[in-house]
Amino acid sequence: KILKNITGLKKGDELTDDLISDIRDRIIDLYRGSGFFEAAVKIDSIYSGKNQTSDLLLNIDEGKRTTIGKIIFIGERVLDDEILSSVMKLHDGDYYNEKDMDSSIKNLEKIYLENGYLKVLIYPPDLVYEKTNGKITVIISIEAGPAVEVFFEGIEVMDKDTIKKELIIWKERSFDSAVLDESSDRLMQYYKSNGYYLVKVTYSTEKSEKDIRITFKISEGGPVSIEEIIFSGNSYFKEKRLKKILQTEEGKFLTEEVIEEDINNLIKIYKNNGFLDIKITPEAALNEKDMTLSIKFVIDEGIQIYITNIILDGNNTFSREEIIRNIKSNKGQPFNESQVIDDLYSIQSFYVQKGYIYSRVVLNSKFSDDKKEVIIDYSITEDNPVYIGEISISGNSFTMEYVIRRELLIKEGDLYNYENILRSQRRLLMLGFFRNIKIEPVNPEVKEYTKDISVNVEEGYPGTVEFGVGYGDIERFRGVFETSYRNILGTGRQISLSAEGSSIEQKYGVGYKEPWVLGYQMDARFNVVDLIENKISFNRRTLGITTGIDKSFSDYVKSSVMYQYEDVKLSDVSEEAQLTSEDTGKVKVATINPSLIIDRRDDPFNPSKGAFYSLSFREAAKMIGSKPQFAKVNLQSSFYSSPVSKIVIALSGRGGTAWNFGESTEVPVFERYFLGGRSTLRGYEQERLGIPG
Repeated sequence: KILKNITGLKKGDELTDDLISDIRDRIIDLYRGSGFFEAAVKIDSIYSGKNQTSDLLLNIDEGKRTTIGKIIFIGERVLDDEILSSVMKLHDGDYYNEKDMDSSIKNLEKIYLENGYLKVLIYPPDLVYEKTNGKITVIISIEAGPAVEVFFEGIEVMDKDTIKKELIIWKERSFDSAVLDESSDRLMQYYKSNGYYLVKVTYSTEKSEKDIRITFKISEGGPVSIEEIIFSGNSYFKEKRLKKILQTEEGKFLTEEVIEEDINNLIKIYKNNGFLDIKITPEAALNEKDMTLSIKFVIDEGIQIYITNIILDGNNTFSREEIIRNIKSNKGQPFNESQVIDDLYSIQSFYVQKGYIYSRVVLNSKFSDDKKEVIIDYSITEDNPVYIGEISISGNSFTMEYVIRRELLIKEGDLYNYENILRSQRRLLMLGFFRNIKIEPVNPEVKEYTKDISVNVEEGYPGTVEFGVGYGDIERFRGVFETSYRNILGTGRQISLSAEGSSIEQKYGVGYKEPWVLGYQMDARFNVVDLIENKISFNRRTLGITTGIDKSFSDYVKSSVMYQYEDVKLSDVSEEAQLTSEDTGKVKVATINPSLIIDRRDDPFNPSKGAFYSLSFREAAKMIGSKPQFAKVNLQSSFYSSPVSKIVIALSGRGGTAWNFGESTEVPVFERYFLGGRSTLRGYEQERLGIPG
């Protein structure tokens, strides 16, 4: 494989004498680099008799691999040969290898740099091959050059090894004035970042034939902290508001980088409020008595510019009102240049979402002579709308094509809508059996008003296996296992098996999902569950069947209606919990369970903002096959907010109510609410707080 790659040949290449000669040279160089100095290559061209093509036969005589007889160092190398040999990857008696020799040369260069020889020259090795014994002599010529020594004077506070890392002499392999000047600046910056604002750094050099002595003289001064931060010239923003923007703080040290960033942030907030000519100059005053600084930001606000009108030109298809509602700038507001540009992109996006993908929006800002007013003029070139042409599906070797098409939010003849294309892509990925999805126009570079769309899918394995173990103070050890297959016969149908177990609960289930029932976007589900629970007040064994329909009304709203039939067997019911005859023995329970979920979280797995609402209703009645008659309503709400980066505040609450009706005198024990424990009301034992019994 290596030899084939080194030739660079592909089937169909034209064969010439020069090409064959070049291939021979490449192969010989490859063998020489691995120590085969007597390698020979013969290349024969064998005519195949078909379509004027030939096969190449490479006859290779590798010869004997060469070993290193001796490695010799010559030149003004300064360092002992023993030190140089110790960093070599190749030694006497080793097989010669060009790759290891290159690494050895780099190691030699590194040890010279570590010893201060910045201008060291290590020449490519000379190889002397002796045919009589099949060995080579490697001759490495080195010119060490002068040694550079660095000294520091005046250091009392800082660590020498730490500040030495700030120098760029070794990185640049130079000690000219530009490198030494930058090294001095870096030393001063390092001191200032640690509060030594009065530091001064100078350097001197002493040169001889064999070495160069560089001395950095440092006057550290004392640590200087910021006593106060004040502003002058600010009339639009109060000082308290401006201080909140600063990273520079009173009581902390002054650093130039932070000051520059503070000025940029101050300028930004002023420009966002119409002050385009804002100028801010920092001034530092030293109080030599207590060695503190007073930082003053001198502000020249300039003229504040207001928006007097927003003009739209060229919008022949959509009204002004339809377009304006997509932008945030308003008449009478201070001119915010960045927001005005964002509004331009919002208008452009509005047109693209409506199918006008070739539309253009140009911004013309017209300022008054006194620079106090501006008219925002968006010039729109709508062009023609683009429609979706033929939609082709590819890559689905197993999945039925209709399974893919029914998830698409774009249809042939629709207006080209980029957002719907992205949503279609997400919907297909959420099916769980595609590894990758690409939905894109067939000829994106061609301007055309009917765009054919290519949907290319990369299928993954639809089966999954999930398991987990854990430990809790109530359930002790807990284990979960689930396996599912999400694409039965390529139809998108799904089946799953699950098992959960702990010291207080065992649950086994089989589930089936039928997507797109009767061609509508809703899923039918059928589940069988065997549940064993060991509660504080009773034990329960439930065999249940659940069937029903899920329906998503939007990306945020989902609803379901389920029918559940359960065969419940109760045992070891505590005496105080037995409120009705249905609280012991066997009981048949049939319920209708509608629910509504509204999920506005930004991320369902790791939310940082948004809200989650869940409302469910459960009713058991005789007419649907239930012995006990009761009803329950449960509500859950969760709110998420991130006031600062990486911190999320979450507030969650849940509650419910249950009541009996008909012939039942109480809600059955297994449908009552039990509070207490880590997941409901802490401070009370598990399920020991609630209604009587």
